[in-house]
Amino acid sequence: MDTSLDDWLNAGGAAERAAALRARLASLRAAERAAAIAFLPPEDTWEAAFAAGLAQGGPLAGVPYFAKDIYDKAGWPTAASTRFLTEERPVPHTDAALVRDFGVCGAVCAGKTHLHEFAYGFSGVNPHFGTVPHPRFPDRVAGGSSSGSAWAVGKGLVPFALGTDTGGSIRIPAAFCGLHGVRLTRGDWAREGCFPLAPSFDTAGWFAASGADMARLLRIMVGGRESAPPKRVFALTKPLTQEETDPAFHTAHVDAARALGAAPLPADATREFLRLAGEAPAHFAVLQSTEVLRVHAAWIDPRKPLYDPAVWQRIARARDWTPRQIDAAEAFRPRMDAFFAALWREADAFILPAAPFPAHRADDDDEAARGAILRHTAPASLSRLPALTVPVPLPGGLSGGLQILVPHDAENRLTALCGA
Repeated sequence: MDTSLDDWLNAGGAAERAAALRARLASLRAAERAAAIAFLPPEDTWEAAFAAGLAQGGPLAGVPYFAKDIYDKAGWPTAASTRFLTEERPVPHTDAALVRDFGVCGAVCAGKTHLHEFAYGFSGVNPHFGTVPHPRFPDRVAGGSSSGSAWAVGKGLVPFALGTDTGGSIRIPAAFCGLHGVRLTRGDWAREGCFPLAPSFDTAGWFAASGADMARLLRIMVGGRESAPPKRVFALTKPLTQEETDPAFHTAHVDAARALGAAPLPADATREFLRLAGEAPAHFAVLQSTEVLRVHAAWIDPRKPLYDPAVWQRIARARDWTPRQIDAAEAFRPRMDAFFAALWREADAFILPAAPFPAHRADDDDEAARGAILRHTAPASLSRLPALTVPVPLPGGLSGGLQILVPHDAENRLTALCGA
Protein backbone atom coordinates (compact mmCIF):
# COMPACT_ATOMS: atom_id res chain seq x y z
CA MET A 1 0.00 0.00 0.00
CA ASP A 2 1.75 3.15 -1.20
CA THR A 3 1.65 6.00 1.26
CA SER A 4 4.38 8.46 0.49
CA LEU A 5 4.14 12.16 1.19
CA ASP A 6 3.55 12.74 -2.53
CA ASP A 7 0.73 10.20 -2.59
CA TRP A 8 -1.12 12.17 0.07
CA LEU A 9 -0.21 15.61 -1.24
CA ASN A 10 -1.89 14.58 -4.50
CA ALA A 11 -4.80 12.67 -2.94
CA GLY A 12 -7.62 15.02 -3.93
CA GLY A 13 -9.96 16.87 -1.63
CA ALA A 14 -10.96 16.34 1.96
CA ALA A 15 -13.64 13.75 1.16
CA GLU A 16 -11.24 11.67 -0.92
CA ARG A 17 -8.62 11.78 1.81
CA ALA A 18 -11.06 10.71 4.50
CA ALA A 19 -12.25 7.86 2.30
CA ALA A 20 -8.67 6.74 1.60
CA LEU A 21 -7.81 6.64 5.31
CA ARG A 22 -11.05 4.79 6.06
CA ALA A 23 -10.23 2.17 3.42
CA ARG A 24 -6.73 1.65 4.80
CA LEU A 25 -8.03 1.17 8.32
CA ALA A 26 -10.77 -1.20 7.12
CA SER A 27 -8.15 -3.50 5.60
CA LEU A 28 -6.63 -4.27 9.02
CA ARG A 29 -7.27 -7.29 11.18
CA ALA A 30 -9.25 -6.38 14.29
CA ALA A 31 -6.60 -7.69 16.70
CA GLU A 32 -3.70 -5.75 15.18
CA ARG A 33 -5.82 -2.60 14.96
CA ALA A 34 -6.73 -2.90 18.65
CA ALA A 35 -3.11 -3.53 19.65
CA ALA A 36 -1.65 -0.67 17.59
CA ILE A 37 -4.22 2.13 17.47
CA ALA A 38 -4.96 3.86 20.75
CA PHE A 39 -7.46 6.50 19.64
CA LEU A 40 -9.33 7.58 16.53
CA PRO A 41 -11.60 10.61 16.43
CA PRO A 42 -15.19 10.02 15.28
CA GLU A 43 -15.33 9.23 11.57
CA ASP A 44 -17.76 12.05 10.92
CA THR A 45 -14.99 14.52 11.88
CA TRP A 46 -12.35 13.23 9.49
CA GLU A 47 -13.43 15.17 6.43
CA ALA A 48 -13.50 18.42 8.39
CA ALA A 49 -10.02 17.71 9.75
CA PHE A 50 -8.63 17.19 6.24
CA ALA A 51 -10.44 20.29 5.02
CA ALA A 52 -8.81 22.31 7.80
CA GLY A 53 -5.37 20.96 6.89
CA LEU A 54 -5.86 21.81 3.23
CA ALA A 55 -7.10 25.27 4.15
CA GLN A 56 -4.10 25.80 6.41
CA GLY A 57 -1.81 25.15 3.48
CA GLY A 58 1.90 24.60 3.85
CA PRO A 59 4.34 21.93 2.71
CA LEU A 60 2.30 19.10 4.35
CA ALA A 61 -1.22 20.38 3.60
CA GLY A 62 -3.72 17.56 4.06
CA VAL A 63 -1.13 14.89 4.88
CA PRO A 64 -2.28 12.59 7.72
CA TYR A 65 -0.06 11.21 10.44
CA PHE A 66 -0.44 9.36 13.73
CA ALA A 67 1.03 10.41 17.08
CA LYS A 68 2.33 8.16 19.83
CA ASP A 69 -0.14 8.29 22.71
CA ILE A 70 2.03 10.37 24.95
CA TYR A 71 1.64 13.46 22.74
CA ASP A 72 -1.27 15.70 23.66
CA LYS A 73 -3.91 16.57 21.10
CA ALA A 74 -6.51 19.03 22.32
CA GLY A 75 -9.72 17.25 23.28
CA TRP A 76 -8.23 13.75 22.95
CA PRO A 77 -7.18 11.64 25.95
CA THR A 78 -3.49 10.93 26.54
CA ALA A 79 -3.23 7.51 28.16
CA ALA A 80 0.35 6.33 27.43
CA SER A 81 -1.16 2.90 26.73
CA THR A 82 -2.13 2.44 30.37
CA ARG A 83 -5.42 1.66 32.08
CA PHE A 84 -5.33 4.61 34.48
CA LEU A 85 -3.36 7.67 33.32
CA THR A 86 -6.50 9.44 32.14
CA GLU A 87 -7.78 9.29 35.72
CA GLU A 88 -4.65 11.03 36.98
CA ARG A 89 -4.26 13.53 34.15
CA PRO A 90 -7.09 15.55 32.57
CA VAL A 91 -7.86 15.59 28.86
CA PRO A 92 -5.57 18.27 27.40
CA HIS A 93 -6.89 21.55 26.07
CA THR A 94 -3.85 22.32 23.90
CA ASP A 95 -1.70 20.45 21.41
CA ALA A 96 1.79 19.21 22.12
CA ALA A 97 4.50 21.45 20.67
CA LEU A 98 5.40 18.98 17.91
CA VAL A 99 1.73 18.38 17.01
CA ARG A 100 1.24 22.15 16.87
CA ASP A 101 4.25 22.67 14.63
CA PHE A 102 3.20 19.94 12.20
CA GLY A 103 -0.26 21.51 12.16
CA VAL A 104 1.24 24.83 11.11
CA CYS A 105 2.63 22.95 8.09
CA GLY A 106 -0.86 21.67 7.22
CA ALA A 107 -0.42 18.10 8.47
CA VAL A 108 -3.47 16.38 9.98
CA CYS A 109 -3.18 14.33 13.17
CA ALA A 110 -5.44 11.41 12.28
CA GLY A 111 -5.18 9.39 15.50
CA LYS A 112 -2.94 8.09 18.25
CA THR A 113 -0.95 4.88 18.49
CA HIS A 114 -0.20 2.45 21.28
CA LEU A 115 3.21 2.06 22.87
CA HIS A 116 5.02 -0.05 25.39
CA GLU A 117 3.29 1.04 28.60
CA PHE A 118 4.55 4.45 29.77
CA ALA A 119 7.19 4.24 27.00
CA TYR A 120 9.33 2.01 29.22
CA GLY A 121 10.24 -0.98 27.08
CA PHE A 122 11.77 -1.98 23.77
CA SER A 123 9.30 -4.56 22.47
CA GLY A 124 5.79 -3.13 22.30
CA VAL A 125 4.50 -5.99 24.46
CA ASN A 126 1.49 -4.58 26.32
CA PRO A 127 -0.71 -6.76 28.53
CA HIS A 128 -3.58 -4.27 28.43
CA PHE A 129 -4.12 -3.88 24.68
CA GLY A 130 -2.02 -6.60 23.06
CA THR A 131 1.45 -6.74 21.57
CA VAL A 132 1.98 -4.48 18.56
CA PRO A 133 3.01 -6.87 15.79
CA HIS A 134 5.71 -6.35 13.23
CA PRO A 135 4.04 -4.89 10.13
CA ARG A 136 5.29 -7.70 7.86
CA PHE A 137 6.06 -10.57 10.27
CA PRO A 138 3.12 -10.70 12.68
CA ASP A 139 4.76 -13.38 14.82
CA ARG A 140 7.48 -10.85 15.73
CA VAL A 141 7.38 -7.57 17.62
CA ALA A 142 7.46 -4.11 16.10
CA GLY A 143 9.90 -2.88 18.74
CA GLY A 144 9.32 -0.22 21.34
CA SER A 145 8.49 1.86 22.90
CA SER A 146 7.09 3.71 19.85
CA SER A 147 5.68 0.46 18.53
CA GLY A 148 2.31 1.57 17.20
CA SER A 149 3.75 4.53 15.30
CA ALA A 150 6.33 2.34 13.57
CA TRP A 151 3.62 -0.21 12.76
CA ALA A 152 1.35 2.49 11.26
CA VAL A 153 4.06 3.63 8.86
CA GLY A 154 5.18 0.08 8.12
CA LYS A 155 1.60 -0.94 7.29
CA GLY A 156 1.20 1.98 4.90
CA LEU A 157 -1.56 3.75 6.81
CA VAL A 158 0.21 7.10 6.93
CA PRO A 159 3.46 8.47 5.51
CA PHE A 160 4.90 9.41 8.90
CA ALA A 161 4.14 9.02 12.59
CA LEU A 162 5.45 10.62 15.75
CA GLY A 163 7.49 8.77 18.34
CA THR A 164 9.74 9.56 21.26
CA ASP A 165 13.19 8.23 22.05
CA THR A 166 14.59 8.12 25.57
CA GLY A 167 16.76 5.02 25.49
CA GLY A 168 16.16 3.90 21.90
CA SER A 169 12.38 4.02 21.45
CA ILE A 170 12.54 5.35 17.90
CA ARG A 171 15.81 3.73 16.88
CA ILE A 172 14.76 0.18 17.79
CA PRO A 173 11.34 0.13 16.05
CA ALA A 174 12.85 1.82 13.00
CA ALA A 175 15.51 -0.89 12.76
CA PHE A 176 13.09 -3.75 13.44
CA CYS A 177 10.46 -2.50 10.96
CA GLY A 178 12.81 -1.38 8.18
CA LEU A 179 11.97 2.31 8.49
CA HIS A 180 13.77 5.61 8.69
CA GLY A 181 13.53 7.13 12.15
CA VAL A 182 14.91 10.29 13.69
CA ARG A 183 15.37 11.49 17.26
CA LEU A 184 15.90 15.21 17.60
CA THR A 185 17.11 16.97 20.72
CA ARG A 186 15.07 20.17 20.48
CA GLY A 187 13.77 20.36 24.04
CA ASP A 188 10.28 21.82 23.67
CA TRP A 189 9.15 19.07 21.29
CA ALA A 190 9.83 16.43 23.94
CA ARG A 191 8.60 18.41 26.94
CA GLU A 192 5.69 20.66 25.95
CA GLY A 193 2.54 18.56 25.94
CA CYS A 194 4.36 15.24 25.91
CA PHE A 195 3.91 12.96 28.92
CA PRO A 196 7.43 12.31 30.25
CA LEU A 197 9.32 9.11 30.78
CA ALA A 198 12.67 10.44 32.02
CA PRO A 199 12.67 14.19 31.31
CA SER A 200 16.40 14.82 30.97
CA PHE A 201 16.71 11.97 28.44
CA ASP A 202 13.43 12.30 26.50
CA THR A 203 13.64 13.35 22.85
CA ALA A 204 11.02 13.66 20.11
CA GLY A 205 11.02 12.49 16.52
CA TRP A 206 9.22 10.48 13.88
CA PHE A 207 9.25 7.57 11.43
CA ALA A 208 9.04 7.63 7.63
CA ALA A 209 8.91 4.78 5.16
CA SER A 210 11.55 6.16 2.79
CA GLY A 211 14.71 8.17 2.88
CA ALA A 212 13.22 10.70 0.47
CA ASP A 213 10.27 11.36 2.79
CA MET A 214 12.51 11.54 5.84
CA ALA A 215 14.78 14.05 4.12
CA ARG A 216 11.78 16.17 3.14
CA LEU A 217 10.39 16.13 6.68
CA LEU A 218 13.78 17.10 8.09
CA ARG A 219 14.09 19.99 5.66
CA ILE A 220 10.62 21.20 6.66
CA MET A 221 11.00 20.79 10.42
CA VAL A 222 14.72 21.32 11.07
CA GLY A 223 15.45 24.61 9.41
CA GLY A 224 14.47 23.98 5.82
CA ARG A 225 17.96 24.06 4.38
CA GLU A 226 19.86 21.36 2.57
CA SER A 227 23.13 20.29 4.11
CA ALA A 228 26.16 18.93 2.32
CA PRO A 229 27.04 15.35 3.27
CA PRO A 230 29.37 15.10 6.25
CA LYS A 231 32.94 14.86 5.03
CA ARG A 232 34.36 12.83 7.91
CA VAL A 233 32.25 9.84 8.94
CA PHE A 234 33.44 7.01 11.16
CA ALA A 235 31.68 3.69 11.72
CA LEU A 236 32.03 1.11 14.45
CA THR A 237 33.09 -2.11 12.73
CA LYS A 238 33.45 -4.31 15.82
CA PRO A 239 30.41 -6.08 17.35
CA LEU A 240 29.18 -4.63 20.65
CA THR A 241 27.53 -7.83 21.87
CA GLN A 242 27.66 -11.55 21.26
CA GLU A 243 24.15 -11.33 19.80
CA GLU A 244 25.51 -9.15 17.01
CA THR A 245 28.16 -11.63 15.92
CA ASP A 246 25.84 -13.39 13.45
CA PRO A 247 28.02 -13.06 10.33
CA ALA A 248 25.24 -12.03 7.96
CA PHE A 249 23.88 -9.46 10.39
CA HIS A 250 27.27 -7.94 11.15
CA THR A 251 28.45 -7.89 7.54
CA ALA A 252 25.23 -6.25 6.35
CA HIS A 253 25.70 -3.39 8.81
CA VAL A 254 29.39 -2.88 8.05
CA ASP A 255 28.66 -2.87 4.31
CA ALA A 256 25.78 -0.41 4.76
CA ALA A 257 27.99 1.97 6.73
CA ARG A 258 30.70 1.73 4.09
CA ALA A 259 28.12 2.56 1.41
CA LEU A 260 27.40 5.79 3.30
CA GLY A 261 31.06 6.74 2.98
CA ALA A 262 32.14 5.79 6.49
CA ALA A 263 35.67 4.84 7.42
CA PRO A 264 36.34 2.45 10.33
CA LEU A 265 36.55 4.13 13.71
CA PRO A 266 40.25 4.23 14.65
CA ALA A 267 41.47 1.40 16.87
CA ASP A 268 42.06 3.45 20.03
CA ALA A 269 38.64 5.07 19.80
CA THR A 270 37.04 1.69 19.10
CA ARG A 271 38.53 0.19 22.25
CA GLU A 272 37.36 3.14 24.33
CA PHE A 273 33.86 3.09 22.87
CA LEU A 274 33.52 -0.64 23.47
CA ARG A 275 34.50 -0.14 27.11
CA LEU A 276 32.05 2.71 27.57
CA ALA A 277 29.22 0.94 25.77
CA GLY A 278 29.74 -2.09 27.99
CA GLU A 279 29.27 0.04 31.10
CA ALA A 280 26.52 2.27 29.73
CA PRO A 281 23.44 0.04 30.27
CA ALA A 282 23.93 -0.27 34.04
CA HIS A 283 24.54 3.44 34.56
CA PHE A 284 21.75 4.46 32.22
CA ALA A 285 19.34 2.18 34.13
CA VAL A 286 20.17 3.99 37.37
CA LEU A 287 19.82 7.49 35.97
CA GLN A 288 16.75 6.79 33.86
CA SER A 289 14.74 4.85 36.44
CA THR A 290 15.48 7.47 39.11
CA GLU A 291 13.86 10.10 36.91
CA VAL A 292 10.97 7.80 35.98
CA LEU A 293 10.23 7.12 39.64
CA ARG A 294 9.94 10.84 40.31
CA VAL A 295 7.37 11.14 37.50
CA HIS A 296 5.34 8.23 38.93
CA ALA A 297 5.77 8.95 42.63
CA ALA A 298 2.13 9.90 43.24
CA TRP A 299 0.65 6.66 41.90
CA ILE A 300 3.37 4.01 41.71
CA ASP A 301 2.05 2.26 44.85
CA PRO A 302 -1.70 3.01 44.82
CA ARG A 303 -1.95 1.97 41.16
CA LYS A 304 0.43 -0.99 41.29
CA PRO A 305 -2.20 -3.62 40.29
CA LEU A 306 -2.95 -1.65 37.12
CA TYR A 307 0.64 -1.53 35.82
CA ASP A 308 2.28 -4.04 33.55
CA PRO A 309 4.26 -5.90 36.28
CA ALA A 310 7.48 -5.70 34.28
CA VAL A 311 7.13 -1.93 33.84
CA TRP A 312 6.25 -1.44 37.51
CA GLN A 313 9.35 -3.35 38.57
CA ARG A 314 11.53 -1.39 36.14
CA ILE A 315 10.33 1.84 37.77
CA ALA A 316 10.28 0.68 41.40
CA ARG A 317 13.86 -0.64 41.30
CA ALA A 318 15.03 2.97 41.55
CA ARG A 319 14.26 2.78 45.27
CA ASP A 320 16.96 0.16 45.68
CA TRP A 321 19.93 1.86 44.04
CA THR A 322 22.74 2.38 46.51
CA PRO A 323 24.54 5.72 46.93
CA ARG A 324 27.58 4.10 45.37
CA GLN A 325 25.60 3.09 42.27
CA ILE A 326 24.08 6.54 41.95
CA ASP A 327 27.45 8.26 42.32
CA ALA A 328 29.01 5.94 39.74
CA ALA A 329 26.19 6.58 37.27
CA GLU A 330 26.42 10.34 37.69
CA ALA A 331 30.19 10.18 37.17
CA PHE A 332 29.79 8.06 34.03
CA ARG A 333 27.78 10.56 32.02
CA PRO A 334 30.69 13.08 31.77
CA ARG A 335 32.94 10.24 30.59
CA MET A 336 30.52 9.50 27.77
CA ASP A 337 30.31 13.18 26.90
CA ALA A 338 34.10 13.45 26.85
CA PHE A 339 34.37 10.56 24.39
CA PHE A 340 31.97 12.23 21.99
CA ALA A 341 33.57 15.65 22.43
CA ALA A 342 36.89 14.14 21.35
CA LEU A 343 35.24 12.25 18.50
CA TRP A 344 33.59 15.37 17.09
CA ARG A 345 36.99 17.02 16.80
CA GLU A 346 37.83 14.34 14.24
CA ALA A 347 34.46 13.37 12.75
CA ASP A 348 31.23 14.94 11.49
CA ALA A 349 29.14 11.82 12.11
CA PHE A 350 29.46 8.41 13.78
CA ILE A 351 27.64 5.27 12.63
CA LEU A 352 26.90 2.10 14.58
CA PRO A 353 24.12 -0.50 14.55
CA ALA A 354 20.87 0.65 16.10
CA ALA A 355 20.06 -2.83 17.43
CA PRO A 356 22.03 -6.02 18.08
CA PHE A 357 19.55 -8.31 16.29
CA PRO A 358 16.47 -8.14 14.05
CA ALA A 359 12.90 -8.13 15.36
CA HIS A 360 12.35 -10.99 17.78
CA ARG A 361 9.31 -12.84 19.05
CA ALA A 362 7.45 -11.55 22.08
CA ASP A 363 8.54 -14.55 24.14
CA ASP A 364 12.17 -13.53 23.64
CA ASP A 365 11.64 -10.13 25.27
CA ASP A 366 13.62 -10.22 28.51
CA GLU A 367 16.17 -8.22 30.49
CA ALA A 368 19.07 -9.86 28.64
CA ALA A 369 17.70 -8.60 25.33
CA ARG A 370 17.15 -5.17 26.89
CA GLY A 371 20.76 -5.02 28.07
CA ALA A 372 22.07 -5.98 24.65
CA ILE A 373 19.98 -3.25 23.04
CA LEU A 374 21.11 -0.63 25.55
CA ARG A 375 24.76 -1.25 24.70
CA HIS A 376 23.88 0.15 21.29
CA THR A 377 21.48 2.92 22.24
CA ALA A 378 22.49 4.18 25.70
CA PRO A 379 25.67 6.01 24.62
CA ALA A 380 23.74 8.45 22.43
CA SER A 381 21.00 8.72 25.05
CA LEU A 382 23.44 9.56 27.83
CA SER A 383 24.97 12.33 25.71
CA ARG A 384 21.59 13.46 24.27
CA LEU A 385 22.77 13.21 20.68
CA PRO A 386 20.57 13.49 17.60
CA ALA A 387 20.31 10.24 15.67
CA LEU A 388 19.01 9.14 12.30
CA THR A 389 18.19 5.47 11.83
CA VAL A 390 18.34 4.06 8.31
CA PRO A 391 17.21 0.50 7.56
CA VAL A 392 19.57 -2.33 6.67
CA PRO A 393 17.87 -5.14 4.68
CA LEU A 394 18.66 -8.65 5.90
CA PRO A 395 18.23 -12.06 4.28
CA GLY A 396 14.67 -13.35 4.53
CA GLY A 397 13.06 -9.92 4.59
CA LEU A 398 13.87 -8.87 8.15
CA SER A 399 15.86 -5.73 8.76
CA GLY A 400 18.45 -4.14 10.95
CA GLY A 401 19.32 -0.48 11.14
CA LEU A 402 22.21 1.94 11.38
CA GLN A 403 22.04 4.83 13.80
CA ILE A 404 23.90 7.87 12.52
CA LEU A 405 24.93 10.18 15.36
CA VAL A 406 25.87 13.85 14.93
CA PRO A 407 26.74 16.65 17.37
CA HIS A 408 24.00 18.64 19.09
CA ASP A 409 24.24 21.61 16.76
CA ALA A 410 24.41 19.60 13.54
CA GLU A 411 20.98 18.01 13.05
CA ASN A 412 20.77 19.41 9.52
CA ARG A 413 23.64 17.08 8.54
CA LEU A 414 21.22 14.17 8.84
CA THR A 415 19.23 15.24 5.77
CA ALA A 416 22.06 14.35 3.42
CA LEU A 417 22.40 10.88 4.97
CA CYS A 418 18.81 9.72 4.50
CA GLY A 419 19.51 7.92 1.23
CA ALA A 420 16.84 7.23 -1.36
